Amino acid sequence: MVITATKRLKGRISPRKKKTGGLPMVIRKPAIANGRPRKSAREKRADAKTKKKRIFNSTTAKADYDKKKKQHEIFTLAIAFCDHHGVKAKKCLSSNPEWAEFISVQQLKDRLNGKVTFNADGIIHQRKDQSLLTPIEEASLVKWIQDCNTARNAKSRYEIGLKIREILKARYIQNKKGGRKHVEFNEFSKNVYLGAMPSKRFFTGFFGRHPEISLKRQEKLEAKRASMTNEDMVEEHFRGVYGMIAELKDAGIMDENGLILDPRRIVNLDETPAFVDFADNKGNAKTKRVAGKDDKCIGVSTENRECNTVTMCWGLDGFNYGPQIIVAKKTITEGLAVDALKVFKDEIHEEFHCSTFGIISNTQYGVQTGDTFLDYLKKLDRELSARGINEEVVVLSDSHASRKDVRVLQYAKDHRMRLFFEPPQTSHFLQSLDQYNRQFHCRYNKAKNNLKKQLDRNMNTGDFISLVARIWKDWSSVDDRINSFAQVGILQNRVAPENIDRSQFYVQPPPKEVQKVNTTIASPVGVEKESAEYWQEKYAQAQKIIEAQANREVDPAEAGIMRVEQRQNKTKVSKVRITDSYGSANMSDLLGKRKRQQDERKNQEIIKKQRRDQIAQRKAKEDSTFQTLYAAWTRCKSGCICALGDGKSCDASKLVYCEYCNQLKKKICNSKSCKDKRAAAECNAMQIEADDDDDI
Repeated sequence: MVITATKRLKGRISPRKKKTGGLPMVIRKPAIANGRPRKSAREKRADAKTKKKRIFNSTTAKADYDKKKKQHEIFTLAIAFCDHHGVKAKKCLSSNPEWAEFISVQQLKDRLNGKVTFNADGIIHQRKDQSLLTPIEEASLVKWIQDCNTARNAKSRYEIGLKIREILKARYIQNKKGGRKHVEFNEFSKNVYLGAMPSKRFFTGFFGRHPEISLKRQEKLEAKRASMTNEDMVEEHFRGVYGMIAELKDAGIMDENGLILDPRRIVNLDETPAFVDFADNKGNAKTKRVAGKDDKCIGVSTENRECNTVTMCWGLDGFNYGPQIIVAKKTITEGLAVDALKVFKDEIHEEFHCSTFGIISNTQYGVQTGDTFLDYLKKLDRELSARGINEEVVVLSDSHASRKDVRVLQYAKDHRMRLFFEPPQTSHFLQSLDQYNRQFHCRYNKAKNNLKKQLDRNMNTGDFISLVARIWKDWSSVDDRINSFAQVGILQNRVAPENIDRSQFYVQPPPKEVQKVNTTIASPVGVEKESAEYWQEKYAQAQKIIEAQANREVDPAEAGIMRVEQRQNKTKVSKVRITDSYGSANMSDLLGKRKRQQDERKNQEIIKKQRRDQIAQRKAKEDSTFQTLYAAWTRCKSGCICALGDGKSCDASKLVYCEYCNQLKKKICNSKSCKDKRAAAECNAMQIEADDDDDI
């Protein structure tokens, strides 16, 4: 008889060749869980292969936590329903099918039977038997995470896990020591204490319970710039002795009330590097092409990695001065005189807030030098004259070496320009042009991509100049220029340092106030002092203080493990020379030479330390001897009182004290410095006597 499967068999059919000889075998009906068919092991394995791994972040953690929070609310309602109607878990979920989407019958059974401790406080949705930290410990950990981020030393999940282990170690030590509330270790906290890391489930609940923190991509700030990004630097820049306010008042641009009289007389200039054609097809910018399934998709692209420099200048009134393009060429050729330069006619257009002045400079590496910066100041001087600005102008700039050239400083002094240099490594929050440089590069890249679609050759420096000339008039608006000054604390009528974005500033977090128990025992009122009742009341107060202290958990901040350290710069590399000139050296020889030099320095340090110790011992011995002699000399300087007999006197009474070098010697001190001082004192005494005789 052949057994076949029909549609009436509401089950799954699985061939088992070994047991049935290849005949199909009817499986029982699938079990129902939460109103859904339970998947077989084979289906679970298939789902695991196709299911993408979910990346953990604070957003998914909060979503998971919200789901658990919903489950918590349903558990609360389901338990109340079972208690009120006297039904079991299965009947409860069948009566309320909408709850079966979030909780299962077994989960509800475990909570009704007490197998799982249910936390119904409605505040922290966390199983008490699986909690890793206490609420006080979690609050202290959150405060530590926020303070570390403020100190520019944000922590990763792994570093937070290490800090949790430190907290658990402090808890273990305090439990062993006693005197405070004993906090038990559950299975999870034991595992973390013994070396395991907190699980993903813990971080899911942790980020869900504390929405004030989240996982973010860390922005990088150079260590040198980070050290200068603080409130003290802003105060020094604006209100220092040689700060901006003092400079503007000295130039007559600001009055005594702090009002800026003429915003045209404040300009800011800066350079920005720009590649001709480089790094425009990296990462997500790569375009997709069709290729064979097993073949690599490779396309030939053109690049020009020459880096030039564009010098730009803005006025506080929103005026855009002409550019300076610096190219890495030995000479300026005909190929650089492109047709797009016809827009630069050396004219001032006040209605459009722009200038059509412009110059092209060439240097060896395409960067600003003293000569090219002098040429730019000459162009700027012509623009200021064309605008009718004949009074002193303050030029805000960074501290680049080209500004310190002697000819540059002399020309600026002779042509009403006052160069005001910002502190180094502060242009990212004190220079207006740095706030919008990125916008220039975006406009250039957009124009470059459009041009490359029309070219059948590589881009060259002439194309670079042409693109800069095309975008120069409209890459920034008047509002952008005025807003850029406002972002660095300079408004059109006054200085406003409070406008500077301080999100990157390092602020030392205030020390956390640790909760303390009042240990003062007040004297009972209305009771006779020193009586039995008096001491009973005092004893009762002491007992209350002891109980309050014993029932209080230890805050990790009290244990001194929540200190916040600012990230420091890396240790400097040793610059002791191994070779004395250019050339090559064998690597193994270099390593041996370095070790020999280090050993030699260590030996020298040991010898120097021994000499210092010997000198210190000798000096201590001399001081002790001197103190003994000085005490004996003080006792016998007027006459020996040692009673040695036969009219003899002690050696101390024969010594002579030198008041200039504070030493006891057998005769008058013969050192040169003491002689000179003694002679000068005698001359002064003789002069005083002579003056007295003249008066008589």
